[in-house]
Amino acid sequence: MLDPAVTWWTDEDGEYWHETAGVFVRDARGRFLFFDRTAFPFGLTIPAGHVERDETPHLAAARELEEETGLAARGLKFLARIPIPGDGCRRGADAHVWQTYHCEAGDGGEAAVRLGPEGVTAVWLTPAEALERPLTFAVRTVLVMQRQELATF
Repeated sequence: MLDPAVTWWTDEDGEYWHETAGVFVRDARGRFLFFDRTAFPFGLTIPAGHVERDETPHLAAARELEEETGLAARGLKFLARIPIPGDGCRRGADAHVWQTYHCEAGDGGEAAVRLGPEGVTAVWLTPAEALERPLTFAVRTVLVMQRQELATF
């Protein structure tokens, strides 16, 4: 199923890819925002979603952050670009390239989070704590690969 609303392509092996933008939001205590997804793929995730056609990953990250948590993307900074084969989604792709960003929670932090329909149970966790939980495949992959970088900002 090809989805014309999102950025997609096929690679030389015929693998169908989507592009995703996600945000690691850190609070004043050095913990990051995660929430349980209500739709596939299930598990704890960060605010993230597909990059729409003709949208930059940076704008997609800011849009997804606000849609999924009610938080504004202040000081959004690029973290990494990570291809993740085997990262399936309900919109038909079996692989995604994740463009990840980070930002501070700002004033209010925990109290300001208002989850949208795709999430329940917001939690603030250190990377080590998060890795002990049932994360989505993609978020676990990104977290393992970017753990050191997340500790330094």
